[in-house]
Amino acid sequence: MGGYGSGRPKKSHTTAECLTIDMTHFKKYLCVPGTRSGHLLIKSGPTANSSSQDAIPGISYIIERFESPQRDLSPGARQSILGNLILCYMAKQGDKEQHCISPIPLVATPCNYGGQRWWMSAPCCGAKVRAVYIGGKNIYPACRECQNLHYQSQRASYIERQIAYEKHLLSNYGYAWAAHEYHKLEKHYFKITPEYLYKARKSELERELHFMRSLREFDRVMLKTDLRVVRSLKSDEDKHVYLKHRSQQLGRSYALDLIKMLGLGIQFKQAVLEEEADTPDLSQTISDEMVEAAIPETEFVPSGDEDEPETRKMILLNRKELELELEIKALEKKAA
Repeated sequence: MGGYGSGRPKKSHTTAECLTIDMTHFKKYLCVPGTRSGHLLIKSGPTANSSSQDAIPGISYIIERFESPQRDLSPGARQSILGNLILCYMAKQGDKEQHCISPIPLVATPCNYGGQRWWMSAPCCGAKVRAVYIGGKNIYPACRECQNLHYQSQRASYIERQIAYEKHLLSNYGYAWAAHEYHKLEKHYFKITPEYLYKARKSELERELHFMRSLREFDRVMLKTDLRVVRSLKSDEDKHVYLKHRSQQLGRSYALDLIKMLGLGIQFKQAVLEEEADTPDLSQTISDEMVEAAIPETEFVPSGDEDEPETRKMILLNRKELELELEIKALEKKAA
């Protein structure tokens, strides 16, 4: 007992063993009323030779969207038919070849934010489905429930599912949750290949690049707002208080650059230098010490552009962004 071949035999096929007719292949033809035709060629993969009994090398189709909805006369129908999909193909079952023509009604449901989503009305039961399948026990298209088909993932073992999950996390390693979930796993079953090492590193660089661009845009908007606010203040005392407040929030280097852009006197600079920052820089990425080391305050010259002002921190972000772009290009070139 328990030897090779023991246990109950499989009584169902998987969707991977059948030819899938998916609605996503045809929805681009349903934007306006009319009739279009085409051919789905099966070149490779499990659908090219789904089983030894069925051989469907290609499928011709005619798809039509009606000018006005038509009533569905089938029993229990609740929706109007908005189109029709006709599949034409040769199916070989055993030694016999059969020419099959299968019409499939098309229906649509409205989306919450406008537009509509298209579905097939399954020829077998009239259910609203996104895909129908040919193969397995039937040479005509039918839905997954009527053919008792299962997904390949439903037959996967625990280790196979874990390997698929690890591949997913490595492909999205740039997201903080993906890195956390990957390192939190008790055991790693997938041996990281150079391909997934490349995916993980590229996702990290792309996430950091996106963060740099967002931070630079945030600084640009805040700088334009602060320049406008300080110019609107009438008394020097109000300007002192505002500049000290911005120094505590965004860093001393930011406030000093703001003073230089506005052309304020030395007393404002002294007030900012004497102020102790209660909180660190919001970005937690580029500190005042890093800014001063890269671009000293004495060497900073404002651009004079009112529409696109720049601080030393923004210049440093531009440099880091360029470095990340070059690293991503070098990584892609190495992977190719």
